[in-house]
Amino acid sequence: MSNKIEDFYLVYDFKGGDDYIPNCLNHDTTDIIFEQGGRVNGIVMEHYFKNYVQIPVMVENLNVHWDIFEKTTINKLDNKKINQDDVYLYPVEAFANIDHILGTEHTYNKNPFVEYMSDTALSYLKDPNNKFYCVINFCNEGTLTGHVFDYLYNICERYHIPYHKLIFVIACADLEELHNEYCESKKIPENERIFVKYWTWSIREKVDEAIKIIEDDSGHRRVNLLTEEKSTIVMPQDLEDTKDVIRNKTFLMFNRRMRDQRVLFITLFGRDFINKNYISYDFEHCHDATDIHFFEDRVNEEYWEYGLENMKDIIANKPKSVIDFEEVFQTVGFGCEDKRPFMDSYIHLTSETNFYEPGVYFSEKTWKPIINLQPFIMINYYNSLKYLKELGLKTFSPFIDESYDTIKNGKERATAIYNEIKRLDSLPKEELHKWYNSIKPILLHNREVMFKYTGPYMNQKEIDYINSLKSYVNTIYNQRNQKLI
Repeated sequence: MSNKIEDFYLVYDFKGGDDYIPNCLNHDTTDIIFEQGGRVNGIVMEHYFKNYVQIPVMVENLNVHWDIFEKTTINKLDNKKINQDDVYLYPVEAFANIDHILGTEHTYNKNPFVEYMSDTALSYLKDPNNKFYCVINFCNEGTLTGHVFDYLYNICERYHIPYHKLIFVIACADLEELHNEYCESKKIPENERIFVKYWTWSIREKVDEAIKIIEDDSGHRRVNLLTEEKSTIVMPQDLEDTKDVIRNKTFLMFNRRMRDQRVLFITLFGRDFINKNYISYDFEHCHDATDIHFFEDRVNEEYWEYGLENMKDIIANKPKSVIDFEEVFQTVGFGCEDKRPFMDSYIHLTSETNFYEPGVYFSEKTWKPIINLQPFIMINYYNSLKYLKELGLKTFSPFIDESYDTIKNGKERATAIYNEIKRLDSLPKEELHKWYNSIKPILLHNREVMFKYTGPYMNQKEIDYINSLKSYVNTIYNQRNQKLI
């Protein structure tokens, strides 16, 4: 192909059939994979979930299109070639939870991924002067707690891997800032740092899904596996057709996993607020005790007793709230698109994965309101709006007070967001409706920006991303060779 990246290879230890075996699988647990012909299929996944919590790594191709670079195996490499023109990345693809390749105390065998590299791969990686690097691909998630960097640097030290030869990729928009803060706190000089890179998978996947929903008339894309309804998203004509229709709800908020920030806001809202808006949740999947300490750690003091009373009331009298699908916990971010709640509410409360934990992470939850032409308040780690604007998106100040986004302290940010939601909730529906109609150009602009992330544009983005990794390796190689001359 004309867009294939030259002089660049992903390298795997093994190949099974036509597929490459994920690097760094625990060799004591891989019998099931080879029984399935070297494929990580549903049978393999079920076996790992049942016996080992989860499969630690997969072949995810760095979350880019499969045909923009070549793949090879360790036994095909020519040792002389390692030091010459080509760049070789040995991918370790963390699946859902990076602890499983770091070998933390919460994992099955507490061994880091290096324990399961081939001897040849490890020997190449230890050589500081070649172009064989390891890339840890964690762009399916975006939470970046301090222990991740601790483990990565300790692994390099323990196994004598040059720091510059470890590349860490995660879907954390403020990754470089957080890494710099960590290095400064640990007094790590620039020439002894790993390389970090932001890359996210969700925007491409969500846009591709939306385009298929728009273009597909066959009926094979369902809203939910348990229904017979087709997926739908809000279209510009829908806005025109309903421009004079006052909507019934002010807010729309989906909650599946009961993360701390979601439990907090649900309980601060209380039953009356929940009943008059679209708020989904299921406290059956929440294991937090009704205890004042939950609020002490997460919101300012004036809301502790109030939140606790609301939590007790909700658990007793409204433990579950449904928007569209009765199976709240099974209603995932893909394949469950229904435009009706978006068409009957004004403002989306986008409760992302992270809030108190560091890392600005944009999953499919961020793109849902944008695709469905709805303004939003981001319940995310601080500076999330800043990074959305860097993508070219527009936000909704001054009508919505977005100063909450600049507050680093989680308790104070939660308090500011809650107060702004309550202020907006007090406004007449007519005022909200007038404002909503006035921002249609912004909503259409934002969706147009998102819809670029497909086809040739997205393909070029992926090529640019891989070339940035390649460029990093070549730059380090050239710098070291100059010093050695």
